[in-house]
Amino acid sequence: RLLKVAYFAGKFADPQANIVFGGMVHWQKPNWFNDVLDAIGADSQAATNHYFMDDVASHNYAWAWQTFGYMYQVRTKLNSRSLQNVGLWLTETGLPVCGDAPGPSCSDVVNSQYRGSMTEQADFLIQSAAWAAWLKAEHYVWFQLYDDCGNGCGGIDAFGLVRNDNTLRPAYDTYQVINAQLNNVEPY
Repeated sequence: RLLKVAYFAGKFADPQANIVFGGMVHWQKPNWFNDVLDAIGADSQAATNHYFMDDVASHNYAWAWQTFGYMYQVRTKLNSRSLQNVGLWLTETGLPVCGDAPGPSCSDVVNSQYRGSMTEQADFLIQSAAWAAWLKAEHYVWFQLYDDCGNGCGGIDAFGLVRNDNTLRPAYDTYQVINAQLNNVEPY
């Protein structure tokens, strides 16, 4: 109901507005999106109004290859309901670093889990963006520009492309490269 109301209110205020179905954390409830689409499809106005969305956002962290898996599932579920014109966005994707302040040491068995070296962060960015481009994602949003915890976070999360002291990590340059090379690319 919230999505439907937001869709009509947004389109009333600006007919060109893009209504994005909020980013999903797919691993928490793998069938949730399908269940939501079933519920939306029961509404008599859904079919003539793009199921009340113009785009669908996905989130992915830790494993770049899951970008393809998650977004492919979304695309398949949309296509099965004749929603080929609903676009895909990859939002909130990233890999926090270990071995660089304020992140933990890469040899810290507990706190380095689901993190990578600075090189692995840049690799994740390239791989994840390439998977998103292959599925024709309209937008790709990295989480985040700066580390989210300030300089006193206890060494846990260092997602930033830029350190809190304004020095750049290798992934900062990588982000510029993927934007230049993967913008409007056509999958082979």
